[in-house]
Amino acid sequence: MVIYTDGSSRGNPGPGGWGAVAIDDDGKFLWAYGRQYERNVTNNAMELEAIIWAYEMYSSATIYSDSSYSVNTLTNWVFGWRSNGWIKSDKKVPKNLDLLKIYCNLFDLIGKIDLRHCKGHADNQWNNLADVIATGKMTPEAVNEQYKQ
Repeated sequence: MVIYTDGSSRGNPGPGGWGAVAIDDDGKFLWAYGRQYERNVTNNAMELEAIIWAYEMYSSATIYSDSSYSVNTLTNWVFGWRSNGWIKSDKKVPKNLDLLKIYCNLFDLIGKIDLRHCKGHADNQWNNLADVIATGKMTPEAVNEQYKQ
C-alpha cells in the first residue's frame, strides 16, 4: 500500500486540515481520509499530523509527502533533537514538539517508517487529491464516493 499525505493552513496559522489517499500496489484507489480544523494550525503541523496518522494506522505502507520539512524532520533530524534534550543545533526547541514526541513514541513501538518525498502540486494524481482534501475543497467522503470501484 502507498499513502499520499498533505497538509494545509489558510493563513498559516489559520484554519486548516490534512488529507491522506491510499492506493494499492497496482496504483488503484483504495480510500481517502482527512480532517479539518477551525482552530489555528500551521501547514507544517498539518503535514506532520497526516504522516503520523498514516504511520500509526498503516505502519507497513510507503508514505509520500510533498513537504521537505516534514520528510527531513522525521527522517534526518528528530532523533538527534530527542537525544539532545529536544534542543536543535541553534539552541532552540523544535516547532511542533508535541507531534515530534508522538512520532518518536510510535517509532519506538513500531519501527522504521518508509517515508519519501514527492514533488508537490505536480502531475501526481494522488498527491493532488490529498491536497484537495487537506484544503477542504472536497471531503474524504466525496472522494471515496467519486473513486468507488
